[in-house]
Amino acid sequence: MRRNGFSFFSGQILLKQIYLKSLRVWVSLLVLTCTSFVFLDLLGKLPSIFVDCILYFQGIPSLLRFIHSAGWASAGFIFVLLITVLFGRTYCSFMCPLGTLQDILIRIRKPLGMHKKRLVFSYQRPQNILRYGVLFLTVASCLTGSLLLLSLFDPFSQFGRIVSDMIRPLVVGVNNVLADIVEWDGFYFLYPLEYKAPHPSTLILPVAVFALLLYLTANKGRFFCNSLCPLGALLGLLSYRSLLTIAIDRDVCTSCGRCVMLCKAGCIDLREKQVDFSRCVSCFNCIRSCPEAAIQFRPSVLSEKKKVPRFQQERRIILTSLLFLFSFGSKNVYATPTKPRKPQVKNERPTTVINEKHFPVIPPGGKSLSHFFSSCTACHLCVSICPTGVLQPSLVEYGIDGILKPRLNTLKGFCNFECTRCGEVCPTGAIQPLSVAEKKQTQMGKTQFIKKNCVVETDKKDCGACAEHCPTKAVRMVPFEGKLKIPELDNKYCIGCGACEHICPVLPHKAIFVDGLATQGTAEPPKSKPITIVPMEDFPF
Repeated sequence: MRRNGFSFFSGQILLKQIYLKSLRVWVSLLVLTCTSFVFLDLLGKLPSIFVDCILYFQGIPSLLRFIHSAGWASAGFIFVLLITVLFGRTYCSFMCPLGTLQDILIRIRKPLGMHKKRLVFSYQRPQNILRYGVLFLTVASCLTGSLLLLSLFDPFSQFGRIVSDMIRPLVVGVNNVLADIVEWDGFYFLYPLEYKAPHPSTLILPVAVFALLLYLTANKGRFFCNSLCPLGALLGLLSYRSLLTIAIDRDVCTSCGRCVMLCKAGCIDLREKQVDFSRCVSCFNCIRSCPEAAIQFRPSVLSEKKKVPRFQQERRIILTSLLFLFSFGSKNVYATPTKPRKPQVKNERPTTVINEKHFPVIPPGGKSLSHFFSSCTACHLCVSICPTGVLQPSLVEYGIDGILKPRLNTLKGFCNFECTRCGEVCPTGAIQPLSVAEKKQTQMGKTQFIKKNCVVETDKKDCGACAEHCPTKAVRMVPFEGKLKIPELDNKYCIGCGACEHICPVLPHKAIFVDGLATQGTAEPPKSKPITIVPMEDFPF
């Protein structure tokens, strides 16, 4: 028995398919919320297994981690590729946080005053030269050892920078205001948090990207996903012949156009009654909007024979080339940092000898500049969760190729001696996880001392702040002139944490600073002085 061109059994299936949109909405919101919590974990209380589960399914970070660690535990991108081959680009609407953010911007554009009436989408011609050009250039630059383009276009990294650099300061501000309010009433379950703002220049790119997303979503829907995102282009190549596809039943379709008006990807050609599934982001708006149930999510073998697209051969060539190129290719505990006391000694005259640093200091577990550059996409997750704020986005310290990659900025803070948080959350493997014992001997840099900048030399004042705060005692005070003492270094114990440089009171050039290493080494464990116990027969009081 047939009803409106469908069998009764297929009608039951289609009745169930209208709930695909609801499923997509709830799953995507859950993923977006959990991913945001990872970046906004102000207290570092999220368990490592929760963070690992959220980051496991992020395509490009998981791919980079798999390349460098070659472990199946980090092969989440294989799962992404598998579901793409089976169901199309469901990753883009279900698991990509930047994609969900764009959907939210589309949804709230009217309250924001961006449109006075309901936004109506239309069919958009595929920008194949642009999207495949971005994909090819991104892969080619990665093969040369540069991740600059990947950092600029990776959706997860873009989302991370927006949340870490733009939303996190607002969350900290709200927390501090609420902490002050509840403190007036005698409650102390909230307490103020310190936010160490990055250099304003590092905010230009996240703000520009967010402004671009606002414009594109208000005018062209998911244009970024289909024309600028390299991961979207790659998944589009795989989804062209996926097992399940969205198709239009020509005999049932009345060309009402409701599906086209709600298609955020602009991939429904109503004249030909075809769906360009390589650009479809699987939002399932079309299935729910069709009054005739003419749009189905069904096996591709049941779909009508399609016209050969203009770029079909190019897709095959690009996919083959990319696959060939790609073929070459613990416990969550950290110590709460103690805020160092402000030194009482200040220099009377400004220091004049400039600190000459040969390399920036990469995070502990970064191994080497070459490894760090070939893995880090500047998602700023490590920057966001660093408890001391010492990890900050770089400007040109690494060069243009390393813009926005994290570095240790000891003017902002210092690397906590027992903190291993950045290695635990890094989604790409750029920062390898370290145990606390390994972290305490990982040498990120070596300390340099400029005697002419020290207040002991220039102003004849006692200080000793650097030796007092050195966790490995690589800095110690030795006799200088009369009763004065001056710092002396023993870099075989130095790990380059920057505590000495951060606490050094002289300005504008520090008397002691950390010079980064191109390849991280291993410091000797600090010597501990034996404790002398004096036997006593009785208490002295």
